[in-house]
Amino acid sequence: MRIAMIFRKLNIIGGSQRHALNIALKLKEMGHEVTLYAIQKGNGGFVDAINAFPVVYLESYHAPVYYPRNPFLQIFSFFMNMRNEGKDAYCLAMRIDPKTEILNPHHDTITYKAAYYFKRYVNNIPSVWTMNDLTTRNFLYMREQEVNPGWKPSRLKRLWNWIADYYEIKKFISTQDGISVLDNRDEQWTKKYLNKESTVVHSAIEIGNFPYRKRMVAPQRDAVRLLASGIFFVHRRFEDVIEAMVLARDQKKIICSLDIIGKYEEKDSYYRKILNCVRMHDLESKVHFWGEISEADLVRHRQNHDIFIFSSHLQSWGIAVFESMACGTPVIVSRSAGAAEVLNNGENALLVNPKEPHEIADAIVRLVEDSELYLRLSANGRKFVQDTMSWEKSARDLLALFKRVSASR
Repeated sequence: MRIAMIFRKLNIIGGSQRHALNIALKLKEMGHEVTLYAIQKGNGGFVDAINAFPVVYLESYHAPVYYPRNPFLQIFSFFMNMRNEGKDAYCLAMRIDPKTEILNPHHDTITYKAAYYFKRYVNNIPSVWTMNDLTTRNFLYMREQEVNPGWKPSRLKRLWNWIADYYEIKKFISTQDGISVLDNRDEQWTKKYLNKESTVVHSAIEIGNFPYRKRMVAPQRDAVRLLASGIFFVHRRFEDVIEAMVLARDQKKIICSLDIIGKYEEKDSYYRKILNCVRMHDLESKVHFWGEISEADLVRHRQNHDIFIFSSHLQSWGIAVFESMACGTPVIVSRSAGAAEVLNNGENALLVNPKEPHEIADAIVRLVEDSELYLRLSANGRKFVQDTMSWEKSARDLLALFKRVSASR
């Protein structure tokens, strides 16, 4: 089968890129022809995996324009960006091999638009959108309100979002022959916000890339090394981890340090919020921001920390959770993250309610004070990943969806 995988930006480090490229590698091993198409090349990323495929980039593209403080200019920029995105999507579509048998746009709005233009102007073949997170405006605002309850868009803004979403769904998303999602909650959201059925294709890890480090004892209460990771978006809730550090220190005399791995810009409001939180609690010597790091450094962090905390609220899946578990690092996971769907509280993870720093603090205390629990989560976490997760299974599940939508046309 000739497969075209379509991306906005390919060479970046993130869970969605890791998911796509590992599945692509397995599909290639199965004898399928996979070509990668992207609007932008990006910097860094999973170079070795990308180099295993033919790759087509646009020579030039339109950078988005934003006017954050002027509502009229925001409307103007919306139409301008929509027009420019359509142009770039069309240009990429015209570069896709006409002999392609199935399209597989990934995550971003521009990718399923490229699939739409290919289907309309070149060859009306099946297209399966791999959706890592919902992209509709009303969903994103719902999540923003969940994370920041005091925030509320104006009636005009809500009406505008509804119109924009209706256009996006009616013209582009409705033309997708199938949608793959990462977890059951995304499947429900796809039905609610897009009125379309979807198929769950879990992400996985290459367990050989994350060597297990056997723990012998629980961490010492005066030097607990915490790890969190993820691109700096507001739903990551890193502030909850910092507040939990303070609670554990003040109530139980447990001293933690925190390393945060993930892309950020110093001008971004969420990064500034987290930095201010660190300064407010005098934790500058205890909290460190690493930005984007190499794969080798990522594995070392996963192995060498005492506890990994995934505090994200309304987050799809969470591959970082399973990478840490594979290394034998006990994990504390928000119940509103997709990963929580497959984990057992107290057996291979500790699950906490979202936006509740005191629950994270209590979980840290339990792991420090209960060595048996700590060692059980370490061993069981590795076993769970080893027994249940493989890229080959993920690739076969996606391939089955490809074949199903192809047969139904």
